[in-house]
Amino acid sequence: MASLSSSPGSLQGSDSSLISIDRYGFKDVEIYNEQRLGSGAFGAVCKAKCDRLPCAAKFLHPTFSLQSDSWVAEKFVQECSFLASLRHPHIVQFLGLHTDPKSGSIALLLELMDENMTTFLQKRADQLLPLHLLLDFAHDITLAMLYLHNNGIVHRDLSSNNVLLLGQRLAKVGDFGMSKLLFGTKCDSFLPRSISLTQVPGCPVYMPPEAWLTPPVYTEKLDMFSMGVLFLQMVTCREPNPGVQELLVEDDRSPTGFMKLPVSEYDRRKDDISFLPLNHPLKETILQCLEDKQKLRPSTTELCQILEDLKTSDAYRESKDNSSSNFQEKLIDLSKKRLKEEEEERELEFRITRDKVAHLEEQLHTVQEQLLEKEKECSELLKEKAKWESKKESENKTTPMTIDSLSPEVLQVISYDRKSHVFNLAYKPKQGQVLFYTTDTDEGDRQSMRVFLQVYQHFFNSGELRVDFVHIPASFPVSKINKLLSVFHKRPEPSCYEHMELSGVIKIISKTPSIHSSNMKLLKEALSLIKDMGGGRKLTLKKGDITVEDVSIIVSAANCSLKHTWGISAAINVASGFEVQKHCDEYISKYGAIDLGSVACTKAGGSLKCSWILHATGPAGLFIDNDEMDADTVKEMMSLTHKILKKAEKLEVKSIAIPAISTGSLMLDPSTCASGIFRGVTSFNFSSSSLLTDIRVIVLKENIFLNFVECFLNLSSVEPFALSSRKKCKNLSPKPFRSGSQPAPVLDSNNSSDHGVTSDSCKPS
Repeated sequence: MASLSSSPGSLQGSDSSLISIDRYGFKDVEIYNEQRLGSGAFGAVCKAKCDRLPCAAKFLHPTFSLQSDSWVAEKFVQECSFLASLRHPHIVQFLGLHTDPKSGSIALLLELMDENMTTFLQKRADQLLPLHLLLDFAHDITLAMLYLHNNGIVHRDLSSNNVLLLGQRLAKVGDFGMSKLLFGTKCDSFLPRSISLTQVPGCPVYMPPEAWLTPPVYTEKLDMFSMGVLFLQMVTCREPNPGVQELLVEDDRSPTGFMKLPVSEYDRRKDDISFLPLNHPLKETILQCLEDKQKLRPSTTELCQILEDLKTSDAYRESKDNSSSNFQEKLIDLSKKRLKEEEEERELEFRITRDKVAHLEEQLHTVQEQLLEKEKECSELLKEKAKWESKKESENKTTPMTIDSLSPEVLQVISYDRKSHVFNLAYKPKQGQVLFYTTDTDEGDRQSMRVFLQVYQHFFNSGELRVDFVHIPASFPVSKINKLLSVFHKRPEPSCYEHMELSGVIKIISKTPSIHSSNMKLLKEALSLIKDMGGGRKLTLKKGDITVEDVSIIVSAANCSLKHTWGISAAINVASGFEVQKHCDEYISKYGAIDLGSVACTKAGGSLKCSWILHATGPAGLFIDNDEMDADTVKEMMSLTHKILKKAEKLEVKSIAIPAISTGSLMLDPSTCASGIFRGVTSFNFSSSSLLTDIRVIVLKENIFLNFVECFLNLSSVEPFALSSRKKCKNLSPKPFRSGSQPAPVLDSNNSSDHGVTSDSCKPS
């Protein structure tokens, strides 16, 4: 138990002008945290008692801090101020503020209600509400909204969750956390000008079309639309389930080939409207409230008059009289029905149990008989087996023949040599020993042994056999060793490879020095994740942070508006001391937003070691579920990589670092991204005067890095560079991005001022 202090509602630490509210002067407040009633946008609601009066306590959520977040504090105070100023029989009453003396947490003390409209309707999903109860609830809600509108307040979040019931007699409106005053003088006292209101503040299914505009329109007609949806839900006892707001229609005039057409609210909600009874008294009123145009919707005053007229109708009085007279009869009938059902269930359960017991006894008897028969059969089979083994042992004249002191390296080469005639013969090389199973009469086995010895002598006496050990770098993922060896075993002239885990090396055995030298070089490159592209140019795959790379250019995975809010772009912006975002804002103000598949160039800054930043907008990975789309995405990534390399050549730099573009928030498959980047680099036609010799692909996350490693290893395989975890794509030549608008300026020989980079500024300082 805790007592209210002299200023229980004081919110200290955020603003000295914040209020202190205690409407009724309660002395003792008890809050029962374990009896949770629900939760809202800013906190949880628990049961409480104020001077032993049952009530509800709404706490601010622990993730919000009034001391450190002034916006949260003011929103909390805004709701307190609204509630303190509202006094109406159909609005949940505000009792005061309470401060916990131990934790310092603050709670709103509110009138305790039984349940909300959502829970009430779910309990009656199998039957409609009586007309008199429906009209009473609707009239209560309308009276509360009329009071709010007359005081210049738009609720903006009216839904079945925010309508609370007291038994089946009274409905009240609550939860004013999203309310907005219509008059500027009142709004200024509660809403800070620096805070932007949400685009759609309430539950989307209750919102009218104007709430989705930019900027949104907030008038009392917004609440009228929400009341129409709420009344429709109350009549049909069904949760609102509107359709889509826009339809895509084919249009040859559009750059994308499609045109968006808005869908009227009647069409969006035709499934819900179809459940309205044809002659229901509220049908016409509900349809008027759901009009797309605000001026066609009724006002709260008009709606009150309609409901008051309906409450004087014969249908209302008849529904109310029937409900009162039939209540006792229904209660008696219900009790009798439940007793009868319980008796029938017990009788049925007894019969089912009795039948199951009889069936199990019958099955048990059958299984026992079968078990006796199986035991007899097993006894006979064991006798037959003993006789057969005895006979076989006496007849078997097979003698194993072994050849010892053989070179394990030569045996491994023979086992991997596809040209030898003994590749498929039954010998088992182990510690320099070969074991043949031969018989005294089988000349074929002896011939196989002679052929094997000849092949062995050929390799042993040739003097060309080479054996080496290659150290596995710490940067190479051990989980991909088997993949690496499988790729190298497919080469036209393979060597024998063996992973020696305890020593951390790979043993390589080759038949000739030339094969050995070539395979050793390729193996070391693969383990170092470096690909020699010729001409002194190399491609490197590395796991690490791209912001610390010492290169001339860093590529950033950007969006069309060049806002550095997530992932790699945010990390680069922070490392530059937020100078990159300033350069991008200047670029956008000059050239506008860039298209998908475009590359914009800005200067770097801060602690970044590079001189330039290339902002590349990559393809999205959502909804890629077939080979054709996957192949198109690889083509788009290849095309984007070509644009990046072309930009780097124009800037006359030597090194560039490229991240795993689009694998973050755009959810592009890492293997698809890796295939596109590696294909783009290896297929790019570098100019003869190009200074670009150091191309690095930098990946930070472990799971994405493993996918890139697997694709990188395919650069050493016989087959073309292919996808590893998805199906292979055919005819993967670079392809422009699928874009619906004209691209931003591109850097080429005829346009030296591409993307904010003039001919002078293209050269790094």
